[in-house]
Amino acid sequence: MTVSINQADLHSVQGFFWDLTERIGIKRFDFSPANSENEKKLTIQAHCRITERLLKLLNEEPNNETVSLVGYELEFLPHHIGEVKKALLLDKGKVEGLAFQVIAKILVDLLSDAEAIEKFCDISGKMPYSWWRNVSLNNIRDFLRDERTIAQLEPKERRWVNVNTILEEKADFYRPITLMVAKKWLQDTSRTWNAYNSYEWVNKLVDIEELYDDDINDTKIDSPRLDSTYSARMRKRILSRATWARKALNLDEESLWYERISQTFYEANESKMAIEYFNKAKSFAFYYWTVNEYLALAYSQSRSLDDDSWRECASYELESAITALKSMQMENKSSEDERSDSLARILDLNQALFRNLAQLTLW
Repeated sequence: MTVSINQADLHSVQGFFWDLTERIGIKRFDFSPANSENEKKLTIQAHCRITERLLKLLNEEPNNETVSLVGYELEFLPHHIGEVKKALLLDKGKVEGLAFQVIAKILVDLLSDAEAIEKFCDISGKMPYSWWRNVSLNNIRDFLRDERTIAQLEPKERRWVNVNTILEEKADFYRPITLMVAKKWLQDTSRTWNAYNSYEWVNKLVDIEELYDDDINDTKIDSPRLDSTYSARMRKRILSRATWARKALNLDEESLWYERISQTFYEANESKMAIEYFNKAKSFAFYYWTVNEYLALAYSQSRSLDDDSWRECASYELESAITALKSMQMENKSSEDERSDSLARILDLNQALFRNLAQLTLW
């Protein structure tokens, strides 16, 4: 074995070798497994501190420093919760008292009231589907149900945990987040949330509920035996989940509702259904220019119309979108509003106009 010493003065080197000689002489080096207890403690502390910090960040307002961490925070929080749960087992429950209490309380806050986590999801435009993986689901459920977690909570928090984890096979503790995602799916006026990703999140919770609850039969899809094609089942499933969300959130069937369902069909490569529902969105007195843009893309995706008629339909919709965008630009210029949010809106309109003009040129 070679020992290298860099950037040390003579006195330090002499002291090191003196200590080394002394310890060798009296056999004070201890490489026994007992030292692993200290490493175990450090590992437990690390997982607790990381998880505590992640939860605190998610419970605060997003800022320039935390925006870059959004992807990691949302994606890997269930993993770190699982590591804290393992630490409880390793440490026989004597985990960092204050840190553990903070973790337990903030996690319950985030799950029971999705407003805090929504602010971070708005940045990424989705809620990570990885939370539905069996390992992630079990990590959070097991942590919530642990008696040592329960002991850290206030009576109201304990009642929420007990009610929402009473059935091991269900995931009721995800319901507040699911309702938030459902609202973003069907009522996202910013249109920044991924429609299909949001549908998938809602679909997972309803799937689990349908297995164990007979009270939501009216949202179930038809039997595969009646229509066995994957495409048909997909269409029925999307519509049934939209119906579930509309009833759960008491939503109106307005243009935006149809637009977001149409966008889901489009992202699922169901162009015919997308075209049908975008046209339903257009049937309302007011609809947004994005309906025209996505309808044009749906016509292009389909390309199943006779000859090149899809191109004519798509071009017409893009021209309508461009006309609407130019009109909105004029309105913004005439308002002479120099606020930052107004300037950002003008920039978004300019980018959308350029995007549609470029696409029209290609067609």
